[in-house]
Amino acid sequence: MIEYVNSDSIIHSLDPRTKLFYTICMMICALIRSSYLILSFLIILSMLIWILAKIPFKKCKLLLVVMIFLALISMATQSVFYTERPDYTGSKTILFSLVGGLAVTNPAVNFVVR
Repeated sequence: MIEYVNSDSIIHSLDPRTKLFYTICMMICALIRSSYLILSFLIILSMLIWILAKIPFKKCKLLLVVMIFLALISMATQSVFYTERPDYTGSKTILFSLVGGLAVTNPAVNFVVR
């Protein structure tokens, strides 16, 4: 799935500690900030790094498919288990119910989609 691509690029010539530091900083920024603007900036920055590394798309196609699949699964589970407030006991618009009494509610779907 992930295979080393030997290339003569700026990214490949960097020290491995620099790349590791960049990866850790990206993960921390993505976890700390939930702003769509910041997350969009991080995605664009990652795409620019990918372009600078001169990695062909066909080498990463399977990885991208797996990441999209995991994102969709994450969105589906969030739509089932999300509540606005844990102590909320008022009415919720239930869109449909799943096995075991799990309900997909309108606020949960709005949370996932926004």
